[in-house]
Amino acid sequence: IEDIVSEAFMPIGYGGGINRLEQIDRLFKTGVEKVILNTAAHLNPGLIKEASRNFGNQSIVVSIDIRKDLFGKQRIYTHAGTRKHDTDLLTTLKMIEDAGVGEIFVNSIDRDGTMSGYDLNLIQQVCEKVSVPVIASGGAGKMEDFQLAIKAGASAVAAGSMFVFQGIHRAVLISYPRYEELEAILYNQ
Repeated sequence: IEDIVSEAFMPIGYGGGINRLEQIDRLFKTGVEKVILNTAAHLNPGLIKEASRNFGNQSIVVSIDIRKDLFGKQRIYTHAGTRKHDTDLLTTLKMIEDAGVGEIFVNSIDRDGTMSGYDLNLIQQVCEKVSVPVIASGGAGKMEDFQLAIKAGASAVAAGSMFVFQGIHRAVLISYPRYEELEAILYNQ
């Protein structure tokens, strides 16, 4: 993480394996701008409150991984998408917002890596229930998907596969859009 932060000339957010305040403190001292909690936030909401109080809620993000079950009901997963939780989405959103989170990162497991577009209904549902910024993830396949997610209420979007896998053979070619392209899609609707 230190190597990445020292070479990157942009804000860095980090998540994965974080379950103690001391880890969060060390990440910030390393130069990370935002810490992303998932499993620990769901198992110990007090960590969100403590981290927000100590470091400011603008630097604490909670990630929610959602997968639909056979009946189309949205289920929350933790532990890298391997463990299902019984708490419903709306209850979870209220809990993490009440704990003081600064942003919510919503990932559709069903769409992640498919490049078939974001789950716009999920984004809209989450954005209508919370007052903090929402970052949409899972499914971006073209730049127009960014625009649709923003129109659905997201404050920001995340994408991975569309920047790595290119063409009909999904060849690995890391690329990114020019600033002008993003600006045209997002601001000149």
